[in-house]
Amino acid sequence: MIYGQVHVDGITMATHRLFTAIDIGARQPLVDIERQLADTGASLKLVDPENIHVTLKFLGDTDEAKIPAVEDAMRTAAAAVEPYQASLQGMGVFPHPGYIKVIWIGVDDDGQTTAIAERMENELAKQGFKKEKHEFTPHATIARMKGARGKNAVRELVQQHENTDFGMLEVTGIQLKKSELQPDGPVYTTLSTIEL
Repeated sequence: MIYGQVHVDGITMATHRLFTAIDIGARQPLVDIERQLADTGASLKLVDPENIHVTLKFLGDTDEAKIPAVEDAMRTAAAAVEPYQASLQGMGVFPHPGYIKVIWIGVDDDGQTTAIAERMENELAKQGFKKEKHEFTPHATIARMKGARGKNAVRELVQQHENTDFGMLEVTGIQLKKSELQPDGPVYTTLSTIEL
């Protein structure tokens, strides 16, 4: 499904809302912590467990003709990296505990994911994609706050789990994904996987 269309010089080009990622998926410890978040009664939007991932680079609305160049950038970023293990470690929030917008699970892997993301950032910049203004911090978003209700209960739960081990992740590839915004939340489709 085409996300949108862009008209350039009278030519209609299909665009897709794209991002690059490492899939995590519905692991039981993450399903359990999402259930605990829901039990707080806070004003939250939980990420569908099947959709949990580490975003490497959000590309936004992208002309589908650029997809091969994006895949080339992904290959270059992944070329020097062997499959590795990452620890899903700790729980935190963005931007800060006093104002919670995003609740995340940390990723600890001796800098491997960050190295891939930084190489990809540089390669994609050559293709005209804007560089991120903030430093890359590998994490998996599991929920977003939609209002102030239950904020204190969420903050307490996050503090309880700031050092919790949520298991190991075997990283064997990186994915190019398409996001389609639906009333119930985004639907993600994997367009390609670049193996490590």
